[in-house]
Amino acid sequence: MLSAGHLVTDMPQGSLPAILPFLIAAGGLSYTNAAGLTFAVAFSSSLIQPLFGIWADKKSMGWLIPAGPLMAGIGIALLGPLHGFYWLMFAAAIISGLGIAAYHPEAARMANQLAGKKKGGGMSIFSVGGNIGFAIGPALATPAMLLLGLSGSAALAVPALVMFIIFITQLARMQGHVSVVQKEELAVASSASAPKNEWGKFTWLTVAVIGRSIIFHNINTFIPLYWIHVMNQSKATGGALLTVMFVVGAISTIIAGQLVDRFGANRIVRIGWAILVPLLFFLKTLSTTR
Repeated sequence: MLSAGHLVTDMPQGSLPAILPFLIAAGGLSYTNAAGLTFAVAFSSSLIQPLFGIWADKKSMGWLIPAGPLMAGIGIALLGPLHGFYWLMFAAAIISGLGIAAYHPEAARMANQLAGKKKGGGMSIFSVGGNIGFAIGPALATPAMLLLGLSGSAALAVPALVMFIIFITQLARMQGHVSVVQKEELAVASSASAPKNEWGKFTWLTVAVIGRSIIFHNINTFIPLYWIHVMNQSKATGGALLTVMFVVGAISTIIAGQLVDRFGANRIVRIGWAILVPLLFFLKTLSTTR
């Protein structure tokens, strides 16, 4: 259920790059403005998310789990209807980012608690929900906007509302499961010494995540625009390209989670970066020698 919530929360982020070409084609939105909407979602979710995390550590904030997907979906759903009012669109993008920020810390903590001993595999199941959401986003937004025009972005509010209702009705039961796990973990922790905070290693991990996010957001924002306006492909094809990329990411996440449990996180992360760097140069070469 938490993975499904992750799917619905990240679906709007995945749909945004597919929505932007429609907004640009309708007029009144430049590439700079389009990048600004992506920035609004990414910046608000990234900047505020640590605050939600600190807050959640001090006090249980279970209500963030249903609120997050609802805000994320409603914010992006408003972009089409608000076309022509850029700063209202920017505010809607920020609301979506706040929803993303609200969901992830509390839901990830709950997923980690429910994962048992195999944290890598458990968290990969939680994470793959987000990857699938990124893949479904353009697959939902593109046909909706081709069929309904700019108002088609409102379709993204539907899964958000459905997930909100599911979480509202099931949250108490989920928290009950967490309470049982917490008692078991406390019993084990009482017989062991408390782990120390490894701030140096945590900083390096944060740098890696920042680097990954810079690459990821640039690729999923501008590749569809390049595909449509430079490669002269259709908007539907641009959306399909995003879906393919995100589906491969989802499959890779599941595989990586299993490999982490077997070989360790550090080794798998290093291999991932070693693969990523040459592929970026390969992508650049292909795009300039089309």
